[in-house]
Amino acid sequence: MAELFVAWDGFVDLMTTDDAQAIEVAGGVVAVFAGAVRWAVKRGRSGGKQSERIEELGAGQVRIHYPDGTFIEADARASEVVQNIDFNRAMLTASEPLRLSGIDSLEIKIDGESAAAIEPSDRPTFNVAPEPDVIVSDNHRIITVDILKPSFKTGNKWRVTDGTTPFWVAIADPEFQRQIEERRVRFAKGDRLTIEVHDQQVLEEGNLHTEHSVIRVIRHWTVPPEDELEFPSE
Repeated sequence: MAELFVAWDGFVDLMTTDDAQAIEVAGGVVAVFAGAVRWAVKRGRSGGKQSERIEELGAGQVRIHYPDGTFIEADARASEVVQNIDFNRAMLTASEPLRLSGIDSLEIKIDGESAAAIEPSDRPTFNVAPEPDVIVSDNHRIITVDILKPSFKTGNKWRVTDGTTPFWVAIADPEFQRQIEERRVRFAKGDRLTIEVHDQQVLEEGNLHTEHSVIRVIRHWTVPPEDELEFPSE
């Protein structure tokens, strides 16, 4: 059996903490990581997540039961780590030697203690697909914006501002896009648009981002050329 020492400095970033708690949390990092390794391996050998029954033991610990009557115990926080993409990528890298001829098992050691023994058949366990994007909010609104930076290439976003916040929007109004392509509209500095905007806030791999799309241009407030400007009569 070959031994593999896994060092993952970034693992502590998976555990939400303030700087003042860093020392306290550091003591639990090894336990959480070791529990996640054992949990991932056992899950893969027992038929996946659907085969598990989780029992809360208190004090932040859980017991994971499997159909064959066996169970393991782990820090409850290991549940999130097992599904974490970075964790699984790290374990795939760590278990890379199992692809070589003559190596049929690796022992994962953390701080000198054995966390789990991994075999070639265990590697697919760590091929975890990214979690699907989660739509946090989905709204429609009508606003008037100043055009900061238009784009006349299909698919490119426009830079606009609502008077307070600049942001990028995709033009998804086919009629307005057609007018641009046929050069039936012109733009000048100071132009504005009254638009119906579709705002969608998405949680993607743990990060929030918002997409803005103009689904309808209601009015184009254009600045006329200087020779067309109206002056007040005396």
